[in-house]
Amino acid sequence: MKGLLAQAQSATGQLLDTEAIRQTLGTLTGRFTQQKVLVLIPDHTRTLPLPQLFRMLVDILDDVKTLDFMVALGTHPPLDEAQMLKLVGISTEERHTTYRYVGLHNHAWQDPDALATVGVVPQARVMEIAGERWHPTLGGDVQVKLNRAAVEADQIIILGPTFPHEVVGFSGGAKYLFPGISGPEMINVTHWLGALATVRGTIGLKDTPVRALIHEAARHVPTSITLIALVVQGSGLAGYLWATTKAPGLPPPTYLASVISSGWTSPSSGYSPGPRPCTTNSGPQARPCTSSTPPWPMAAS
Repeated sequence: MKGLLAQAQSATGQLLDTEAIRQTLGTLTGRFTQQKVLVLIPDHTRTLPLPQLFRMLVDILDDVKTLDFMVALGTHPPLDEAQMLKLVGISTEERHTTYRYVGLHNHAWQDPDALATVGVVPQARVMEIAGERWHPTLGGDVQVKLNRAAVEADQIIILGPTFPHEVVGFSGGAKYLFPGISGPEMINVTHWLGALATVRGTIGLKDTPVRALIHEAARHVPTSITLIALVVQGSGLAGYLWATTKAPGLPPPTYLASVISSGWTSPSSGYSPGPRPCTTNSGPQARPCTSSTPPWPMAAS
């Protein structure tokens, strides 16, 4: 796979052990020396062993200039101090000692001063992406705005799982940028386009108009990006843990590589390995996805 830095796959029915995860993440050692690094993470609506990964990443990225973690909230409610510490799995004492130099932030989509405009997606391009789903209520040109911290960073690391999603098809990847840390314009147009496409025409599909629009907006991101995509089973990691890079001006990495490689395919892929786990934000359920089963369970926006 082009741009692949590292990967780890567990045996069928098992989880990756701590050493395998550490070795895979260790490929990031020395890559961002003296750079300003921003790590985008999910809130509590996504399941992953974030406390474990947080500690590992902080250890591995010990030579960066600045290290900040931002919760890619979209329009989800911001976390208070106690919730933030619980999310990353550290105590109040650790916050003021071991992790005192690590920034912990909420995205603020509604604060104009927290946002920077990085480009525009013209209406004609939105119409092209929407296709038969186009409706005049999608509006005109779309301002592409990001949290200012992402623009001021030298490197963005996206750390998060891939789950079926009713608005995008699958969560993860560049969705941590749009709507994760974006302004209201991209949030509004992507969610309305998803509504026009309908849940049954979106959830569990690799290629959707909303995903295409997100990737179009990601071309305007001026900061280099490293994507660490996770396949989660229960509260642990299974399948592939991998990382790949995106240069400014290019489309983002293949956000579904971990899912497809492990056989967790979408109905549109043309490939069916037989019964596969159905995943929600709380991990795989104990039932197969078959042709007689609704495509995917609902996932949080």
